[in-house]
Amino acid sequence: MLVKKETRSYNKHEEEVTMKEMIGNYVISIKSTSVFCSGNNFYLYYVLDGVLNCQIMDKNEIIETGQMFFINRYEVSTLFSEQGCIVQVICIDSERAVKYFPEMENIFFGCATLRYADQSDEFNYGRDKIFLSDCINHFYEEPSQELTEQGRFILSLLCLEYDSMNDRNGIYSFISYDKKQRMKRIFHYIEENYQEKITLQEVAESEQITPQYLTSVWKECFSTSFMNYVMNLRLKSVERKLLFSEKPIQDIIYESGFQDTKSFYTYFRKCFKKSPTDWKKMMKSRSDDWKVLSFEESVYYLEKMREEKNLFNKPMDSMLYHKYLQIHSFQNKEKDLRDFKIVVYPYDTYKLDDTKVTPLFMFGYDLLMREVYNRSLKLSLVVDMNSFNAENLAELVSIQEYIFQSILRFGKISLSRWSIELKCENANDLHLATEIQKMMAEKGVLNIDILL
Repeated sequence: MLVKKETRSYNKHEEEVTMKEMIGNYVISIKSTSVFCSGNNFYLYYVLDGVLNCQIMDKNEIIETGQMFFINRYEVSTLFSEQGCIVQVICIDSERAVKYFPEMENIFFGCATLRYADQSDEFNYGRDKIFLSDCINHFYEEPSQELTEQGRFILSLLCLEYDSMNDRNGIYSFISYDKKQRMKRIFHYIEENYQEKITLQEVAESEQITPQYLTSVWKECFSTSFMNYVMNLRLKSVERKLLFSEKPIQDIIYESGFQDTKSFYTYFRKCFKKSPTDWKKMMKSRSDDWKVLSFEESVYYLEKMREEKNLFNKPMDSMLYHKYLQIHSFQNKEKDLRDFKIVVYPYDTYKLDDTKVTPLFMFGYDLLMREVYNRSLKLSLVVDMNSFNAENLAELVSIQEYIFQSILRFGKISLSRWSIELKCENANDLHLATEIQKMMAEKGVLNIDILL
């Protein structure tokens, strides 16, 4: 799946997918070992049958049937399967996708594998289930250069749920909006200057902060040190140049930012367990034993996985999504939305075309909140406290969940235009509403009314 111009295209189908579709979607069979470079694309590998081994630099992941793994931009990966496996591949053209989701423009943007989103190898049946359903449903959409409905759902969850900055050490955690923005600028500076001699002091000065503060923020966001990150960035540059150019090794070393050959060879051997020359020979000698399955063969494996995982067989539909569509439709119309208020209820997360109560775990929420945030709209959350009894509590998306998801994605500043109405019918409702009012005030939501 080599997509950059300087690399070879593995087959005609791959070349067509890359050129014509913003999000390519196909199923492949892998045997033995194949070497891939993601170029400027993101890749999602969803194992439908068998076991896939994926090696990136010195890390090796084992992805079993029913699990998904993300390959970020400019990664060289080695995929192999001892017994052979069937994999759904989703290829996202980041250059075109950034038109709809600007955060994908940042070079550091990456996605964390679904395997560890809940600190286990099992998917939680919330967003993961919706996301995997979208991936399968997207396969049946007509190929398009623009963003399709299912494609929009996929990118929305990639950007807002599976952002690797929120998956430190494989554990989902919260990083504030302000720190994310600062880290974006820092990463951009490193990306622009890693080929030169770069220091922590220099990067800190670019943000007008102290090296000590940068170190503390870095430790909060990542499990690796600043210099290890820079060295890995340089090694990845060397890796690509060794595979896809015939430049002398000395030129590659200095072009990638290493200041002397001794330190380079130390880092390279530590990571790849071989000398650059031996590693290049090994990678060039590996065969590419994989093929794209026919439509009929692909459908067989996709539908088998849908049945085993009990995935949705059509696009999701909730009132939150309908409200997003309504707001989005105003985009090309001259409407003054400064005093426009979005009213949201917990029941808006329910499936619209099903009489059975089926909460969709905030489906459509990401897209709706993006509009609220980008347009500085007012939002009112109306909650009937009587709904939060022991019988219904497990079926409802709680007010705490709305607030938590908002802070997680957009920071506390997004809550400044929120108002909340808590409707009570008895003393128990009133007691619970008072507790929620205190908690929300601590999170930055001050406009809270308790109604009897």
